[in-house]
Amino acid sequence: MWAKENYFCDLAAGSFQELLTIQAYNGSSLPIFGSPWTVWVNETLVLHDLHDSLDATVQEATAIAYWQKHKYAAHSLTNVSCDAIHSAYKSLPFSPRTWTTKLASDWAPTNKNMKRWRLGPTDKCPFCGRPKDALHMQTCHHPTPSAYRRSKLKDLPSQLLKLHTSPPAVTALLDGLRNMD
Repeated sequence: MWAKENYFCDLAAGSFQELLTIQAYNGSSLPIFGSPWTVWVNETLVLHDLHDSLDATVQEATAIAYWQKHKYAAHSLTNVSCDAIHSAYKSLPFSPRTWTTKLASDWAPTNKNMKRWRLGPTDKCPFCGRPKDALHMQTCHHPTPSAYRRSKLKDLPSQLLKLHTSPPAVTALLDGLRNMD
């Protein structure tokens, strides 16, 4: 896998070096042809879709395996727009963005992490007694947190549609969230 990316990166770097030589680069500006993430030499496309190719090769299989492990169907994953996620993430105020990052990377101060960091006495959930990590915070089957999540899940479709989320993406998200509970 890495040999392929290394080959493409070497090809891109070589093409760029040739472009600089051909254009007699003087250090002030570079011509840009076509769309981003492409390499052109003398108005000839040498390499395209580098970003998509790298992203798919490096991330896609890992991401699909992760989400399937967490009970999302593979067909649902094709409805996920990384651009939309990025825009939504960037629109969050600083504090919620920080918490979203901590929860997604399992660096939130959950009971499991607090015990690991020697800052808490137990890693157990106070409701069900299982280890409480970021995923467990969203999937605890005890009636108290489950009832709260179900009440919020009822409001989610209308909120997503108000934000102009595509109906297939809403369906995929809700399918995944319902499978977690």
